[in-house]
Amino acid sequence: MRGCLEFLDIDEGIEINHAGDLPARSGLGSSSAFTVGMLSALHALRNETPSRVQLADEAIKVEQEVLCETVGIQDQIACAWGGLNMIEINRAGNYGIIPILLPEERQTMLESRLMLFFTGIQRHASEIAKAQIDNTERNVDALEAITGQVRQAFVILKEGNMDEFGYLLGEGWKLKRQLSDKISTPEIDVLYA
Repeated sequence: MRGCLEFLDIDEGIEINHAGDLPARSGLGSSSAFTVGMLSALHALRNETPSRVQLADEAIKVEQEVLCETVGIQDQIACAWGGLNMIEINRAGNYGIIPILLPEERQTMLESRLMLFFTGIQRHASEIAKAQIDNTERNVDALEAITGQVRQAFVILKEGNMDEFGYLLGEGWKLKRQLSDKISTPEIDVLYA
């Protein structure tokens, strides 16, 4: 919260109350969701309507520069945009958004095949991201494979067999686990199996 206030140079007295359904460090992007939401609320307080690009960019700056967290940028972008999107990020940190608009029937097919649950395991994303960054050079093949899966997922979501999407997620998880020994835990491995 202080990071958002500092970023927007708000130093007058202000009372902010918030409540969340997810605990911090859940691994579901809750910090970025909070940052984007807080920035949006503070802009509204000033009668400003920031664009999604502005909100994403500001949230990235708050988390990386003001709070000095070692985090990526995908969570902030996803939270600022909302919906189902393919996010393309280049090495310079520039990004593009391609909305994935599904007919209601395909959306229902996808939703009926997904599960999201809280494991009870809390971790610091910054530590995990730092470990991934430290291992980047030895993980080039896995990173390229993960990047290649994005286009496959896009095609499957738009017109493919939704069961193949689940298989692709499983393969992606195996690749992601190669990036750092901090990605998973024995408890998560048991839940995933």
